[in-house]
Amino acid sequence: MSGAVAPALVPGWVRTLVRGRAKSAVKTAVCSLADLWPHGDPLLPPARLRVKVGCFLSFLRASEYRRIAAEFMAVFEEAANPAAGSRVLDIGCGCGQIAVPLLSVLGPKGRYEGFDPDPELLEWCADRIESRFPNFRFSHADLANKLYNPDGAVRPESYSFPYEDGAFDVILLKSVFTHMQRPSVSRYLGEVRRMLAPGGRCVASVFLLNAESREGIAAGRARFEFPFQGDGCYVADAALPEYLVAYGEDEFRQMAEIAGLEVDSRPLWGTWCGRRSRHSFQDVTVLRCPRS
Repeated sequence: MSGAVAPALVPGWVRTLVRGRAKSAVKTAVCSLADLWPHGDPLLPPARLRVKVGCFLSFLRASEYRRIAAEFMAVFEEAANPAAGSRVLDIGCGCGQIAVPLLSVLGPKGRYEGFDPDPELLEWCADRIESRFPNFRFSHADLANKLYNPDGAVRPESYSFPYEDGAFDVILLKSVFTHMQRPSVSRYLGEVRRMLAPGGRCVASVFLLNAESREGIAAGRARFEFPFQGDGCYVADAALPEYLVAYGEDEFRQMAEIAGLEVDSRPLWGTWCGRRSRHSFQDVTVLRCPRS
């Protein structure tokens, strides 16, 4: 999650100028050089894939990629307490950043399903992870997202996940709701409720706006701001809303409750707005499926 810091420090005019083919060419050239250095870890994705799941500059460093994975895993284990044999759905699994540390947690009797709209990331996960650990599986859906998959065929606000009701003990969404506007988030929350077993938990990172975070923004302590109104949310870039998305704390709670999920009284607060926190960069919410 901390990998989301640096992109917001890049001026908007730079992001506007270096987009599309030019941005892709720069990333390809730099990542090709980074991948010349051997690392000897078959479960570490190449730089060209790592940069897809976070900040371009920080994710070039394998140590930073691993650090952020460890940071989120600590939060995830505190919030959901996944155990050996648990059934876990990782929505927006990317190139397996959380799947790899979960290998030792879930064990051979656990079930892991990774889900992502990027076929290249999933192909790598299937080749390096699923081939070695068959209880870890990865699925693709051609979901439309202006930032990550602009030509996607399926609108996320109407998507039905290909998993049975009550199939999972834990569902996680790392840096997913931070790139989705309200209609899509509402749909996903409804699907989360359907797929969670009674008593199951959902752990989702999100940017939450409340009195404390707004004060940090006003005081200049926040890493970025959300000055524009999106579709039921607040966005950092009006021209590219899915770049970074935030929600009012009360509004997000209301969405979850409408979906039939129970919400922990206090999120695990992040440091993005200048707050001191032992948890992570983004805020993390814990949602529960009622037992009855």
